[in-house]
Amino acid sequence: MKKTLLMLLLAASTALHAAIGTWHTYPAFTDITRIERAGDMVFVLASGGVYSYNHSDQSIQTYDKNNVLSDCGISDMAWCPQAGRLIIVYDNYNIDLLSPSGEVINIPDYYNKTMTEDKSINGITINGRHAYLSTGFGILRINMADGTVSNTYKLGMRVNATAIVGNMLYAATAQGTYRVDLNNNPADKNNWTIYSAKTFYYLFALDGKIIGMRNGEACTMASDTQGWSTFLSLMFDKAVMSGDRILTYGRGNIGIIRSETDHMVISNTSVKALAYGGYDNLYWTNGEGNTLDMMTIADDKTTSTVGLGIKPDGPKYNYFGFMRYMNGRLYTAGGLGSPTRDACVQIYNHADNSWEIYDDSFKAQLDHHYRSAYSIDIDPKDPDHLVMGSASGIYEFREGKMTFNHTMDNSPLQAAKVVTDPVAQKNYTLVTDVRFDNDGRLWCLNGAAPSASIFCLDDGQWTSHHHSVLINNQNYSMETMTSLFFDHSRDLMWFCSKDWRKPALVCYQPSTDGIRVYDNFVNQNGTSFTAESVNCAVEDIDGNIWIGTAAGPFLLRTIEDNYFTQIIVPRNDGTDYGDYLLSGVAVTAIAIDGAGRKWFGTRNNGVYLISADNMTQIEHFTADNSTLLSNVIESIAIDGSTGEVFFGTDKGLCSYMGDATDPVETMDSDNVYAYPNPVKPDYTGPITVTGLSRDADVKIVTASGALVAEGRSNGGSFSWDGCDKQGHRVASGVYMVLAARSDGSKGAVCKIAVIN
Repeated sequence: MKKTLLMLLLAASTALHAAIGTWHTYPAFTDITRIERAGDMVFVLASGGVYSYNHSDQSIQTYDKNNVLSDCGISDMAWCPQAGRLIIVYDNYNIDLLSPSGEVINIPDYYNKTMTEDKSINGITINGRHAYLSTGFGILRINMADGTVSNTYKLGMRVNATAIVGNMLYAATAQGTYRVDLNNNPADKNNWTIYSAKTFYYLFALDGKIIGMRNGEACTMASDTQGWSTFLSLMFDKAVMSGDRILTYGRGNIGIIRSETDHMVISNTSVKALAYGGYDNLYWTNGEGNTLDMMTIADDKTTSTVGLGIKPDGPKYNYFGFMRYMNGRLYTAGGLGSPTRDACVQIYNHADNSWEIYDDSFKAQLDHHYRSAYSIDIDPKDPDHLVMGSASGIYEFREGKMTFNHTMDNSPLQAAKVVTDPVAQKNYTLVTDVRFDNDGRLWCLNGAAPSASIFCLDDGQWTSHHHSVLINNQNYSMETMTSLFFDHSRDLMWFCSKDWRKPALVCYQPSTDGIRVYDNFVNQNGTSFTAESVNCAVEDIDGNIWIGTAAGPFLLRTIEDNYFTQIIVPRNDGTDYGDYLLSGVAVTAIAIDGAGRKWFGTRNNGVYLISADNMTQIEHFTADNSTLLSNVIESIAIDGSTGEVFFGTDKGLCSYMGDATDPVETMDSDNVYAYPNPVKPDYTGPITVTGLSRDADVKIVTASGALVAEGRSNGGSFSWDGCDKQGHRVASGVYMVLAARSDGSKGAVCKIAVIN
């Protein structure tokens, strides 16, 4: 009987769920920029993240802020054989030391240090158990054995690279190459002497000599004079010390330098990263498809690639300025964040935790750039039909393949007015947002156009719905119109303008061609505020329209209002005073969860979760107090079936498992279930019941009917801490979940097995 019951309980959980409050990251590992060999393990720096490949057992391990690392956005790394650790330097100057076992020592001293000098880190040199970091003001010495900053050498000038031979430390600067005896107090810059007037960008200790390098030449430095001699001419982008040799790559060449007299250059061979494989002719490098592969380089300069194809699953880019959750999938694009972002459709399939990246090989045949994917939408009549708005018109895809590109040449779409060159105009046919209505008509917004703004494409026929009120003071349409959506009850189309020349919220009625532009920003008290830009707009469960501005969030309660309501939150200090909700916080993204709560993403303050009644700040996640990748939030999307909230940041994608799901209209015992189920002894997190109606009355009772816990659903979910009303963990057994609508009608039942 117990086995049968357990099987039924497991079957009720039709999908795997992460526990409420857990975080997840979704890093890209596409652009390989550094490879470090550590015995049988290879560490790979790609797209600002790091993963490892164990050559002996063919296993792949990823490292990120959600599991072991302290930060994200890695700029450089280097392996220290004596300490057995990888030093990781982040672009914000934070530092981690990572061991192959996954242990991390964080060194936040430099990150936290307030200083007027240039903190940029230009290179890493490993010597013994120490890492020497070349900085904008001097040298930072890290003891990689105990994870401390052991010395700081302030030279008052930018150091490009360092090298050590014997007791002498050499530093390549813009003023030449300097050196100091390590036994003669290197922290005193007066003890440093000029060694060579020659300017180098790389220094290496090789075969007991100092090798100075810059693009075009490799030089040997004289041992006791300021002389130098060029022993090899070669073009490169990057030079690294790998094993017992110097490797250069880039500019279509590979250089291998074993000594001043033993070297070779392989021409017409392009790689982005290279590391010595431990055997004379074997090297680790990036392969086709942005994977980790191996290359053999023979003494006769012939090369061949071993197609290992090693790469963790994930997105292609860390671009998530636009996100929309539909049909059990997270559809993403680069958004309006940067005009230089490559266009790409990236889709996360929640069911099997996999990524689908749309093919972009067609871009080679285009006569314009394939960049800046602003927004995407799915045809309600055909889930395989995806449409993307971009800087170069509209792209239509079917089953992941591009089928048509609507441009200024084959449609009424207009190029940006300020671009006059006929060739360049094709790169600036700005379709900043696209959206299907319920009838399958495609609506799009044409920005910066001389006489266009709103278009509708219906069964191959274009219709312009342009209005002069959408023209800014530069005599072209609002440049960055975004957040296009149709409301739930009024059949109205809404969008907003991020254009600083004319920030606005726009309401358009397709049935009458009526339009209203809200560009006079006054709150309910008659106080004017400076919006700067209206970054986003969304409808809440009560039909209010929220906008995010540089001055904070505001809402429009009715279409007829001539003002925006600014929520006043009481101070609860015994006075009648209150403060405006998130006043002065630049809001860049808003999403409404299943409980009607508001998730506010900000320009530089992380994410706020505000209660449905707008009176309580439930959460404030930042990069410092959580696994949020960055405080710069570009987009937010929610999987209403699970409550997972996705955050698109300027450093990539992460998510948080919220405690609110979309409510159901009718509760059914077949669809109401709890997870985790069974609850095992080592689990201490919340137990979630899902599949509930809004404000459902939930009771947890024992098999004999004794009440253990009770409450109201949060959207379509209810969380139980596994404790009774006295706060004690309940005993092992099967507990009944009884759920009914707020009016007491239509109950539903499920069971939870607790094992202690």
